[in-house]
Amino acid sequence: MNLSPISLEAGRWKIVNDTVMGGQSSSDIRNNLSGHLLFSGSVSVANNGGFCMIKKVLIKPTSNTVKICRITLKGDGKKYQVRLKKKLSDKESYVTSISTNGKLQYFDLKINSFQSQFRGQKLDMQPLQYQPIEEIGFLIGNQVAETFEISILKIEFI
Repeated sequence: MNLSPISLEAGRWKIVNDTVMGGQSSSDIRNNLSGHLLFSGSVSVANNGGFCMIKKVLIKPTSNTVKICRITLKGDGKKYQVRLKKKLSDKESYVTSISTNGKLQYFDLKINSFQSQFRGQKLDMQPLQYQPIEEIGFLIGNQVAETFEISILKIEFI
């Protein structure tokens, strides 16, 4: 079942940087003229920092039959995390990593391959499957100081 694509309107996404924990990273989200979501910034490892993230609450949670998170994007050759939450009130996220190559890429990410994490630590929990998803996010945190830019063209759950 193909569900509606997720809104890429920048105003509907929230930035969360390591500044919430004393870090010095910074990031920005905006839409380009084509409507693609641009997530860019600078990751700093000063003050034990080292990540930038954007996240979006899904206005309508996904169906509990979703098996794939399909993402179309153009990256910058860096590694990113895709993060899902079953419920907004959950502390843990379900995470998988994608490696970008600087070209247009298509990712079909199996929902049951996402691993549970809390603050970067893996948790021993059941895989994410057959449950509605209420939030999606993208995080860069490769333990190095770096600038980044990723252009997200489409996100859908299938």
